[in-house]
Amino acid sequence: MQRSVKLYHVSPGKQHPLLFHAGGPLQIEVRELDTGELGTLAPDPNQLHFFLIHVSSTQLAEETLSLLKANPQIHIWPALLLMSAADYARLKARANLIPSTVAVADDIQLEPLRILVEQMLYQLHYHQLLHELSLEMRKRSTVFDRVLEMAHQELKDARAESAALKALLDFDGDMKRTADSLQAAMQEAWNWKDHEAITLREQLQMVEKLNVFREKELAQAHQTIQATEKALEMSLQENLDREKVIVAMNRLRSLSDHELMDLYNENQQLKDQLARIQN
Repeated sequence: MQRSVKLYHVSPGKQHPLLFHAGGPLQIEVRELDTGELGTLAPDPNQLHFFLIHVSSTQLAEETLSLLKANPQIHIWPALLLMSAADYARLKARANLIPSTVAVADDIQLEPLRILVEQMLYQLHYHQLLHELSLEMRKRSTVFDRVLEMAHQELKDARAESAALKALLDFDGDMKRTADSLQAAMQEAWNWKDHEAITLREQLQMVEKLNVFREKELAQAHQTIQATEKALEMSLQENLDREKVIVAMNRLRSLSDHELMDLYNENQQLKDQLARIQN
């Protein structure tokens, strides 16, 4: 795709002397201007412009240099000044002080002049191309910076989400550890309760055994008391019998022989009566 460039040929009554090769990256549009129109020209900043200026006198050369220097809308674009050899020798240093301005003697041949103009046009083209590329790169850099900023923000958000998730996982871990601790405490309480129940059961069994032992002891004591009472009763009876025997013996000792015979006879009679009753 060719880029269009306007070439302003400023000369008092002279036609543009150059023929450019067809093709290439530039489409050159030649526009003829009178010297007086240069001061009122306002080039479109969105297009490319080039000035080829012929000055025919020293006064015109000085006026043109002053005009280019004072008009930034023009001197921002490249300009090639053709002047006499004498003016060139005297004014070239002044021309070099103006941005993008080159002065040459007008005795230059057409072919070298065409090559010089083409080189300046190509330089303008590539300069503009680099400028556009830099703008594009700046735009892309801005977009890239925004994308990078978004990526940083997403990374920050992801880190925040990761931190929140980690905090949630830590909280879940703490809850699980707390639940495990509670479960362990409850299990220990149940174990202690079971231990207390077993201990209480053992104590109850011991009390039951003690009660049984006490009941046995009481039974044995009761039996001992009964045996003692029987022994006492028997001893008392024996004492009573012994007393009766003693009384009887004492009575016998106090009886006379006659009374003994009477008792004996009574006893015999009783035995006989008993024998008859039995028969």
